Amino acid sequence: MAAKRAEARSGAKLVFANGRIHTCAPGETADWVWVDAGRVAAVGSGQPPRPEGAEVFDLRGRSLIPGFCDAHVHLTWVGLSFLGPDVSKCASADEVASVIAAWQGEGRGPDNAWFVGDGFDETTWSRRHLPTRAELDAADSRRPVLVKRVCGHVGVVNSRALETLPPGAHTDRDTGRIAESDLWALNDRLRPGPRALAAVTARVMQLLHTHGITAVHDVISTEMLRALQDVHAQGALDLRVSCSLPTDRLDAVCEAGIQAGL
Repeated sequence: MAAKRAEARSGAKLVFANGRIHTCAPGETADWVWVDAGRVAAVGSGQPPRPEGAEVFDLRGRSLIPGFCDAHVHLTWVGLSFLGPDVSKCASADEVASVIAAWQGEGRGPDNAWFVGDGFDETTWSRRHLPTRAELDAADSRRPVLVKRVCGHVGVVNSRALETLPPGAHTDRDTGRIAESDLWALNDRLRPGPRALAAVTARVMQLLHTHGITAVHDVISTEMLRALQDVHAQGALDLRVSCSLPTDRLDAVCEAGIQAGL
């Protein structure tokens, strides 16, 4: 289906037939839908039309629904998950440490020194405890390391990272746990620029599309907004984005050169 979406976007004529087409009209379904140059040209029941030059895609009785709109997603966070070690599939703190130790990619933050892993969830582990500073030290004691929970509100840092952090109400220097405003301040220090985010935007969109998501609402970072603008200028933005911008960042938006027409 991803290939069919790309064809539709490029101007191809497609007819999806022999399926259950959900139109979002209460109690109504259709048998076919005709897509012309990325837009729905007609929907109906019975025998499908065969426009000249159109390809007919047989749904084989399967359902076709409009794309989902995710009303609470963080595009910047999704993009960041592709810029560091993926700890989302780890089943223990030991696995998190192993993924960090094996990471060969670039770092983030000043001098690209930080290793940042996103997405672990210790509630799914047999031993339900956060990784510790000592465990991350065993994985890498030379470079600052941060791993973040799937919620984005809690993380853990190693000793090298702690050396760079000021005292904070939500930072436990014994365990390495860092949370809420302390973590957000660290995120701001490590936030990549628009070029790095633009480089992974295609992967962000692909991930969303695999879940049927074609539109999102986001309280977006200035860097991601600029990245989306750059991707859009290349004709490669395959996602509808409704953006909310914090008022305290409006000056940064102006400085970033955001233009109309995105």
